[in-house]
Amino acid sequence: MPKEGEIVFRKADGRGRVHVRNMARGHYRVTAKIDGYTAQKKEVEMGATGETVSFSLQSRNQ
Repeated sequence: MPKEGEIVFRKADGRGRVHVRNMARGHYRVTAKIDGYTAQKKEVEMGATGETVSFSLQSRNQ
């Protein structure tokens, strides 16, 4: 379980999905980024049953 203020990095699978397990309830800032695309940040309130957060990154070349 991450400690307060800790940064956790995860790589997406072949379908672009990331799973982070054992997260405590609370407030998190999630950032999705990949080279060539504009990064996105979202604020998430983690509840008892977990959360699903979706991103749609835009190419910087558009």
